[in-house]
Amino acid sequence: MSTTVIYVHLPEALRAFLPRIRYVFDFITAHPCTNKISFVLERPAEGIFTTLYYGGSPSESGGLHVPCDRAIISASPEQQPTYHAVTARWEHQMVYGVSSGTNTTPTDFFGQNTFGFDWISTLFFHLSRIEEYAPTTVDDIGLMPSAQLWIVRNGLEKIPVADRLVCALSAVFTGTFREVPTEVWTSHDLDTLRVFGEGFNLLRYLGGTAWRYRKITFWPQIVADYAAVKWKNLNDPADNFDVLLRLKTTGTKTLYFGGGRHRPQDIFPPLCSARMLQIRLLAQEMGYRFGFHPGFSTWKNAETWEQEWREVGLFTGEPPSHSRQHYLRFAFPETADILEKNGINTDSSLGFRDNIGFRCGTGFSFHLYHFAEERPYSWTEEPLILMDIGLLRAGRYHLPTIMRLSNDFIGQNTHNTRLLLNFHNSYFYEPELAKIPLLQLYSQLLQKEVKLLRD
Repeated sequence: MSTTVIYVHLPEALRAFLPRIRYVFDFITAHPCTNKISFVLERPAEGIFTTLYYGGSPSESGGLHVPCDRAIISASPEQQPTYHAVTARWEHQMVYGVSSGTNTTPTDFFGQNTFGFDWISTLFFHLSRIEEYAPTTVDDIGLMPSAQLWIVRNGLEKIPVADRLVCALSAVFTGTFREVPTEVWTSHDLDTLRVFGEGFNLLRYLGGTAWRYRKITFWPQIVADYAAVKWKNLNDPADNFDVLLRLKTTGTKTLYFGGGRHRPQDIFPPLCSARMLQIRLLAQEMGYRFGFHPGFSTWKNAETWEQEWREVGLFTGEPPSHSRQHYLRFAFPETADILEKNGINTDSSLGFRDNIGFRCGTGFSFHLYHFAEERPYSWTEEPLILMDIGLLRAGRYHLPTIMRLSNDFIGQNTHNTRLLLNFHNSYFYEPELAKIPLLQLYSQLLQKEVKLLRD
């Protein structure tokens, strides 16, 4: 297939935002669902091309027009407009735009050579994560509450709205888009080797399980297991790596190790222990990438981050190039700047702790935006889509609700995105006691992956 050339005509007033506009075009051209498209900003002297007018009104026949939402494309992280949603019809689906205005009446995505909303500023909004830079409120660990995010407020977190938008754009520009099976990638954060480990308080744990699951029928089993581990030296239920790491998967696999113990939330096991060496060897045999799991206090502290990173590097054999923040505690722009400074290749912190879905509007890898220097960061974000604790919390620790959420989510995302999963070795024990077969569910997700790839 030949390359479709799009000449982008910009009014002089928009040329100040050229780096942001180029950033969006680069995401579109690199997207797995896009046919061959080239966006050029200088009018070709010859050849076949389509003119795309951004802002203003088309001045030539045969061109396409994108309305410009100046408030979004020019926004600073410190001062942002209020963000609303625009719904537009595309074939048999809906696509969604971000708007600084309140006129959100459903329209056609494309008609009479004009797009229904500013998809350039919409994609910039999703990818740059600009809305997370200056939240008006924060949650108990300092993050913007997920309920305040545009994508959650509008009930769109289960849809890869940016990926769907790119499919629609490819169809408009080239007549079709690439239909690709959804990949399923897996990862595990090794926060601890023990359920009944450091800081464990039996009475507090019993109370917590009763509050979460609204029943106490499994209390005797917890007491019996605790006694067996403490006094009979049986294996802790969190040490399940011989099963967990051997589950078959064809997508990319990453195991994240932590090395810090600077805060009470950091209960990472000693890296030099015999069991950790066994886990490392097993992960190597099974083809896992090694990643770094920075501690709770590192998100704005470059010195602590680098110290822990070097410790993990000594354990893995070289400084890890993949990172995911403990508790998903990611600060904008501080954490992003730390990753840039240390030459990290990928981060996978941008997901939900209390939900499942596409926090960034896409499941595919992308670059965050460096506002201070008006350029993309060199490293890529691999967005986290489904994490065990997020699924449990979204399902209110209720098996039928959890299964419905999981099945519906997987069923409606079989194509044109990526699903990165994160399951903790230490999180299987409690749901299994409550008759929530989390390990079985995880295995089924991997089996769905095989089916999707066969399709």
